[in-house]
Amino acid sequence: MTPAPIVQMTRRPKNKNKSKLRGLLRLGEASSVVALAAELGVHRTTMYRWMRQKNALASAAPNKYYASVPSRQNLYVKHPNLEQRFDGELFASRSRGANIEFLRRFLKRNRLSIRRITHKGRKIRFDMELDASKFSHSIQYAIEECGALSYATGPSKYGSVFNMDQTSIYIDMTGKTTIDFVGTPTVDVRQVFAGIPGGPVSQDVWNPSFGHSSCEHTVQKKAFCNEAVMQEWIQRILKPSVDGCRLLLLDSLKVHKMNSVRTVLEEDCCTQVEFVPPGITGLAQPMDVAVMKPFKDYVRNTYLAYHIGHEFLKTPQEKRQLISRFVAEGWASISPATIRKGFAKSGILPTGPRDIEDRFRVPTYAEEEAPILEVDQEE
Repeated sequence: MTPAPIVQMTRRPKNKNKSKLRGLLRLGEASSVVALAAELGVHRTTMYRWMRQKNALASAAPNKYYASVPSRQNLYVKHPNLEQRFDGELFASRSRGANIEFLRRFLKRNRLSIRRITHKGRKIRFDMELDASKFSHSIQYAIEECGALSYATGPSKYGSVFNMDQTSIYIDMTGKTTIDFVGTPTVDVRQVFAGIPGGPVSQDVWNPSFGHSSCEHTVQKKAFCNEAVMQEWIQRILKPSVDGCRLLLLDSLKVHKMNSVRTVLEEDCCTQVEFVPPGITGLAQPMDVAVMKPFKDYVRNTYLAYHIGHEFLKTPQEKRQLISRFVAEGWASISPATIRKGFAKSGILPTGPRDIEDRFRVPTYAEEEAPILEVDQEE
């Protein structure tokens, strides 16, 4: 006797409340319940069950306007002075739980939601560390064996290794959490020095009396580093300080790889240029490793502390002046030890024993094992 074959039925995923409510909304447009059930891929009795549960399904829908208790229970007020200034009697007369409930009701009543800046990585940590290790090895080889600085001996030549990076500074340098209307896909920010050369903003920021004396100011239509801004940085900042051969590390921004930019750096500034591969700047670029976070934290905290005790400035000119001062103070707060730590942690500076000539020997590497990313094409 031959046994009957066993057929394993594929389990159909359960319908979520969202799909059930959508199906119920289409009942008025459908010709019949049977036809709609066939279109949704369910039995007609399932449709009748959903109809009986309509009120329960609607009440179980998630509410976008409330923050759940577990997500907010460990958050505390970072600036109590600002809280007391908002309404001291109100917060003193209520418990912390009552204050949180009041804020939730306020958000719901005004259709507001809490927004937080998030970032999504594109590489696995292991792959990033592997690429960063290969890159640091290739840079050490360029410094010690075959680059523009290989002729020099001793640790003094590491003073000729530089790294340049850009970061965004806004007029409203707020924290990482903000409040905006429900459903808003993006959060608008106001840029600082967005303008056209020759326009009113450029005439304002190019005035020698503008801003802090230790800052250099420029403008661009979208407040972005394009070729013109890069050339201006070379002529105004880098070139006057050149006193010998240098090695400059740049990230893989398109403007950095333009032939016009590289030609000026190599021929006019005697500077060898190397590029940090994309995706590993957080591990291999000294500015990102040790400098950018404390610098931007200082600017952000100074901005918040200033506006706790002062009124918001009215005109863009006043705001630009204030941001220029914050940037100068933030950069002054970065110690030389912090910068050295960035070069050491990123693996740019070699450590270990040296030979009799006080030179750190780096073994020869295969190009496929430790490539240096270089793009000569103008994009």
